[in-house]
Amino acid sequence: MHKIVFLIVLFYSWSGIAQERYLNLTKRIDSLIMSRYNKGLFSGSVLVQKEGKVVYKRAFGWANIEQRDTLELQAPMRIASVTKTFTAVCVLKLAQEGKIDLYKDINVYLPEIEKSGITIHHLLSHTSGIAYINGRGHDVEQYGENRGDNRTTNDDVLRYFKEQRPKPKNKVGEKHVYSNISYTILASLIERIGGMKYSAYLEQNIFIPLQMKNSFLYLPNDQNTNPEKVLSYAVNKKGFQYIRPYYSYDEKGILKWSSDKYGDKYICSTVEDLNKFNSALINGEILNQEMLNKMLTPAKLNNDELCDSKYGYGIYQYEQALGVLYQHGGALAAFRARNMFDLKGNQFILLMNTNSNEYWRLHHAILRLIGKENERSEPSKGQLTKKEVKFEPVFNQKYKINYAPLYD
Repeated sequence: MHKIVFLIVLFYSWSGIAQERYLNLTKRIDSLIMSRYNKGLFSGSVLVQKEGKVVYKRAFGWANIEQRDTLELQAPMRIASVTKTFTAVCVLKLAQEGKIDLYKDINVYLPEIEKSGITIHHLLSHTSGIAYINGRGHDVEQYGENRGDNRTTNDDVLRYFKEQRPKPKNKVGEKHVYSNISYTILASLIERIGGMKYSAYLEQNIFIPLQMKNSFLYLPNDQNTNPEKVLSYAVNKKGFQYIRPYYSYDEKGILKWSSDKYGDKYICSTVEDLNKFNSALINGEILNQEMLNKMLTPAKLNNDELCDSKYGYGIYQYEQALGVLYQHGGALAAFRARNMFDLKGNQFILLMNTNSNEYWRLHHAILRLIGKENERSEPSKGQLTKKEVKFEPVFNQKYKINYAPLYD
């Protein structure tokens, strides 16, 4: 009886200590982010999970300055190249179901791309040798111009490879060279083998099962049931300047040009939804252990050495004070995204709709806080840049929202 009472007392004592530790971490993160917001250097949302417990999640700033819409946690933002993590998971799911072989030439599944020794593995790990092709200024655009719709699509990419047969930048498997077009090709693979549009595959296999209710693929030409509510802004001494991602409209509001290539970008999501995705991924709810290991293990090159970037399939391996983390970042227009997690229940998710330098400062500062809670951690060691000093009074006068700390 005395032993049972002792264990109960010990349990509640430990719980109290743990709660106090988490509360202290929450306060420090909130203070850190508010200090940056109050200088006009942060607009976005943050979620921090420590040892399986979400200790912080909050949004600051404007979703749409012109309409004076404040940014809420549930407001989807573009996650840019973090989309690649989702594309890789979808491909690995098809492999898990025995529908594709990661080590077969892509020509077996997409005959538009000539047989070249480029496998799905090479595309996933950016070791295919295919050059970085993105945005304007490439022959892919000729197809949209000839059609008269000025769109560049995934089908245009396949046609480009079939007709133009672009020369590779490097030999297959020789080095890691980041390539957006590789993930556009992988999205086409998902559609060809999965038998549905990439957006539908995401919905049916990830978003709906995981109840990611605020996540979707956004394309400007589609009949979107989820309009783009969060806009991106460049920060300068005159204020916030709206930056449009990869498409433009004429004076009448009619879309006159757009890059509709997806698989490498264009998913919109929230920090809460990404938290659900990360947790489900490492808990085996999407992929089995074999496929998860393939995803998280850095790829080897032809010389049997790991690629310098330690890139696996749609994810980087990253060593920090916490230990080994897995992460992907992204930038699109003025949106910035960072999704990080480990296998111990720690997560750090940052979404911003401004191009402030705080993206990197907060990234490093919050990781230091999570990893070494007893150390002081500041957003940066140096002073504000001249650009940031000039912007501060403009922000305070025109745009500032008076947020209260989570805990006094």
